Amino acid sequence: MEGIWSRFLRRGLSFWSVSLILVIALVAAACSSGEDVDVTTSSPVTEAPQAPAAAEAAQAVTGSTSSAQAPVAAAPAATQSPSQAPSAPEKARITRLIFGVGGLGREYSVMRHGSQTESIQYRPEYEHLVAIDPVTGATIPQLATDWELLPDGLSFKFKLRAGVQFHRGWGEFTARDVVHTHEQLIREDSEHGQSFSWRRDVIGAEIVNDHEMIFRLSRPSAGFLSALGEQQSMIPVQSKAHFDAEGEPDKTESLYIAGTGPFQMQSRALGSFIRFDRVPTEHWRVTPDFEEFGYRFQSEPSTRLAALLAGETQVANLPVDLQVEAVSRGMKIARGPVPALRTWVNVACCWVDPDTGAYPAHPESQLSNVLARKALAKAIDRNLLNQAFFNNNAQPMFLNHWHPTRLGWSQDWERRFPEAYGYDPAAARELLAEAGFNSNNPMEVTFDLIELNHYSGARDVAEGIAGMFNEVGVKVNLQTRDSSVRRAASRSFTDFNHLRVAASSSDQFLGFAVWTTTLFSKTNANNIPAITEMTGTVLSTLDQQKQTALWTELGNASYDAYLTLPLFWLPAEALMDPEFVSDYVYPGSITGTWTHPEYIKAAQ
Repeated sequence: MEGIWSRFLRRGLSFWSVSLILVIALVAAACSSGEDVDVTTSSPVTEAPQAPAAAEAAQAVTGSTSSAQAPVAAAPAATQSPSQAPSAPEKARITRLIFGVGGLGREYSVMRHGSQTESIQYRPEYEHLVAIDPVTGATIPQLATDWELLPDGLSFKFKLRAGVQFHRGWGEFTARDVVHTHEQLIREDSEHGQSFSWRRDVIGAEIVNDHEMIFRLSRPSAGFLSALGEQQSMIPVQSKAHFDAEGEPDKTESLYIAGTGPFQMQSRALGSFIRFDRVPTEHWRVTPDFEEFGYRFQSEPSTRLAALLAGETQVANLPVDLQVEAVSRGMKIARGPVPALRTWVNVACCWVDPDTGAYPAHPESQLSNVLARKALAKAIDRNLLNQAFFNNNAQPMFLNHWHPTRLGWSQDWERRFPEAYGYDPAAARELLAEAGFNSNNPMEVTFDLIELNHYSGARDVAEGIAGMFNEVGVKVNLQTRDSSVRRAASRSFTDFNHLRVAASSSDQFLGFAVWTTTLFSKTNANNIPAITEMTGTVLSTLDQQKQTALWTELGNASYDAYLTLPLFWLPAEALMDPEFVSDYVYPGSITGTWTHPEYIKAAQ
């Protein structure tokens, strides 16, 4: 018999389209987030919606992301890709472009207190030594022109680009600025989630001369370039001269320490928007088409849709069900070509006690039983979730962090999936009984409801999954907490029987190490010591052939341990108003997803 929640989801597909128009009408009048608006409502576009040409071309170009993740000893030739070559800006119909996104968990002006998940708030201002090509997802030079792994296998030497200027007259970029940014990140009071791993793994940053410097590592690291560069944004280079003259910002609303990016921060209103100005002179890499750019933070997807249709924003992140309405009203879809954006259920249960070394730290956690985790995996009707929330556009995920285009992929995981993870409520109940749970002693878990910036509707997905767990006899306590409270609980290891829907666009190195080990961050996720040890071996192996085999071995262990409950690989899709925007080229593979705003092209 079909469960109550499943029937509700199926009915929801039919009544949503009727209620949507009412929601838009009610919200449109009040959807402003405190910004002045300099565009008028656009007329519906009669041209048939289609994907941007550049994004479609990228689909053909990108056959694998392994080039961006494989160990790199030396930089590619220091020539720019077409997407990176400087070009004169097009004349835009508006001066200010606004991008509507979900609310951030935390806002800040001091980079060492940041994290990848909220990084879009500073990316327009800063550049990195190495970047991610917005079309291919490959690692390419940016502030560094090239680099090499020195013979000791523990030192990376970088040659830096000459003539790059910091914003607001703070002088030329040199090696001193890179070392300064590194020293800020490793400060003991840094709140960045990965600062402790950076302090452990990077033992020094040395200046050779103005345009050469060396990073010294404590151990070989195949993921070092990913961490250093635009992918993970650990070192968004800021001006040492500006910092020395004025000190770090003393409040969240303060302007950032000067960077070298195509935009410079202008102003922000907490919880509402952050705005940037195009730099006043020609940028060394790309001069944006729009004089001003801003993110408007709007937690409710219906509010973002209303603002887009009213002309208050020109680009927006919308869930699939609202995309249908937007496209029917003339909006177009810009897709990130690199497969990386994914969603899953994260399991907080099992880790080594940081004080005693005991594992698991909380053996009383019901989630510590692998049979219970398997039962939860088999209670999820992924086809129904895909239909209800993603319009069947999501790709099935057979193992979190692994994709056919990534290192170590095994077809065996897909073949085994129906038996190991596939939807089977009867089997889920049998597994729960085998684990010792029944109607008199039900399994009980806490499920955090979180609004994610990566994709809209995450709370609805979580509630849908919680309903499916209820249907097989699991008692689910839904919980909504402020992000700061949730973060504090995670870092203090007080959540030990918790689930939450998670999402990330991170690469393979970062994603697996952060979400399922304690190598990069202090987290109370499902961290099995043997798997953490295997991960360390993978990350310290620089030979790609050996590393690929190790990734497969690590994947097999993760698959059988039910580290996370896989859901989907999602298309990274932004909606844009073709009256003002002709294209948006971005990879979709970087945490935060909505990066590279300098490549949003003005309509002519």
